[in-house]
Amino acid sequence: MKLYHVRHFNNTNDVHTISKHRSKQKAMIMAQKFIDNLEKRYQEQGRPVIVERHSVQNKTTNLDIEMFSLCEAKTNFNGDHDPVGEGVSVSLLHEAYNKPQDPFDIY
Repeated sequence: MKLYHVRHFNNTNDVHTISKHRSKQKAMIMAQKFIDNLEKRYQEQGRPVIVERHSVQNKTTNLDIEMFSLCEAKTNFNGDHDPVGEGVSVSLLHEAYNKPQDPFDIY
């Protein structure tokens, strides 16, 4: 079964699954809500950030990833925005049909 996994990542090696969806549209809605809340939290801390979006798609390998990552709003001396190291990814994964259902799965 194809499922889109919405995952939160931060600058440590922690990656947490937020939800799983059968459609990419629902997964993207969840990811957008989550990244909006992260952005708001940084703004409330007095740390202005911007959201960068990256897409990777390959039809031959069924690779489909959307990533929203936070970057500092202010530019560094090179004129670049430094990454905060936190964000959300949406990725298409194939799961076995006989896997026990997680009670936190959202379809």
